[in-house]
Amino acid sequence: MLSQRNILDGLFVTSALGTSAALVTSINATKMKGSTFAQHPIMAATGFSVVASAAYLMARTKQRSSTMVTVHQASMFAGTGAMYYALWVIYGVKESNKKKHVQTWHSYYGVGAAVALSLLTLGTTFATWTSNKDARRAIMKYHTVAGKVAGVTLAAAVVTGTLTTFKETGTRLAIAGSAVAATGIIIAAAALKRRPLKSAE
Repeated sequence: MLSQRNILDGLFVTSALGTSAALVTSINATKMKGSTFAQHPIMAATGFSVVASAAYLMARTKQRSSTMVTVHQASMFAGTGAMYYALWVIYGVKESNKKKHVQTWHSYYGVGAAVALSLLTLGTTFATWTSNKDARRAIMKYHTVAGKVAGVTLAAAVVTGTLTTFKETGTRLAIAGSAVAATGIIIAAAALKRRPLKSAE
């Protein structure tokens, strides 16, 4: 007997890990393998997978233990760190090639995602540790909305980056498709959380 939650768990793990796995495999099959630039998409995809996992952990169930919240926060910090490393790498690459920064939709989404994730993690960390109940309530009121904006922006950065980096249709579908699927599953899990779960044979 598999519940809808069990099915979503399996689909999410497959899609989240698939994003990073497909990207690393694709990078290693090209001339980019071992290059400084290659670290940018690899770390960005890793950051996406970790952040998406943190979001899914909160979206899948109403019952949240202190351990779950701690894992969620640690994952958010790790994913945000990976995103900033990816930005640092591409900044260095563009500087060495004397190219302008933040000129494409991909770069807009990437920078936007990094800023949104920073505000999200710092805000929720403050809300967790502050003794000011009013401040905590005000921050958490916008937490879900901020999380959705950060998640969608990050997924958009992965998709646009994939489309500009790879030309093969199969590669694009494997990476971008996994990122979109993971995002969709998080949304589906949040929706199912609001109603009783059914079982599937």
